[in-house]
Amino acid sequence: MFDWRIYKEGQGIWARNSVAAFIGIMAVWSSISYFEWLTDPANDAIESSLFNTVLSVYSWPFDYRLVIVGPYLLALLYFGVWQYNHAKWADFLIDTEAEMKNRVTWPSQKEQWSASVVVIIAVAILGGYVLLSDSVLGVFFNYAVYSWF
Repeated sequence: MFDWRIYKEGQGIWARNSVAAFIGIMAVWSSISYFEWLTDPANDAIESSLFNTVLSVYSWPFDYRLVIVGPYLLALLYFGVWQYNHAKWADFLIDTEAEMKNRVTWPSQKEQWSASVVVIIAVAILGGYVLLSDSVLGVFFNYAVYSWF
């Protein structure tokens, strides 16, 4: 069923942990959104009186929305753990991290600065062109076109 050992432990740590953190954050965020959706009185898809009822169990307040959102969150978190240890997925992430470390040629700091300067200058020139074109067309439409009507 599920093996609690980590598949290929020590390999692909950054890639696997990043994906696991992303899945965990998305699981918590979607569970909170789902919980709030169940609370919304304007929601016509649910019977709001059922989910907005808080019962007391042994003098503790009990919210029915947790019965739905709790297993949903646990299922998403289980999916994240399963993805962390799933052989095909883990091998893909391990290979991706190894390729990024060993095969990709990263630019030097000087090359990075020169490329950034080229991009900034190109964006400034293009922005100036768009600004000038917009101004000229705005003046044209204000005086030529709109004055005819």
